[in-house]
Amino acid sequence: MIAADATDKNELPDKPKRELQFVDLRTDYCVIGRLNREFGTFVTVKGIWGRDDVDLKRREWMFRIAAIEGKAIEKPVEFRIDEVDLFDARGRPIEMEGSPREGEVWEVRCFERIVFIGTPKDWFKETGLPYGDALPWRMTTSLECIRWKVNPMN
Repeated sequence: MIAADATDKNELPDKPKRELQFVDLRTDYCVIGRLNREFGTFVTVKGIWGRDDVDLKRREWMFRIAAIEGKAIEKPVEFRIDEVDLFDARGRPIEMEGSPREGEVWEVRCFERIVFIGTPKDWFKETGLPYGDALPWRMTTSLECIRWKVNPMN
């Protein structure tokens, strides 16, 4: 079993890296995400939207999950707004119009998946394009959500 950590790579203590072949990951391991479920497991989650209190410069929107399958969890699990993807009942992507409102509660059917975001710095060196505000290359997880309710009753 391999568990995904909700922390950023930069926050992890220095320790030697171990190699893991992708083929082994697919066949020999059960990979557990931030929701404490195997990736791809469809669940109902309930959470609240708010601003990031840590990075006061950026103040990103965060979806803080407080319950999974109707059960409260000990510590909220956070997903940044760019880690939450919405789809209609037929699986077509839906753009979030504007930003969620502060304190807005969502209940969604979703699954968690592994994603890579950003671009490696070496790509910019090779192409000669400016690095600018490009996101650093990193692995994270995201939520794929359908059938949501805004401000559901408790």
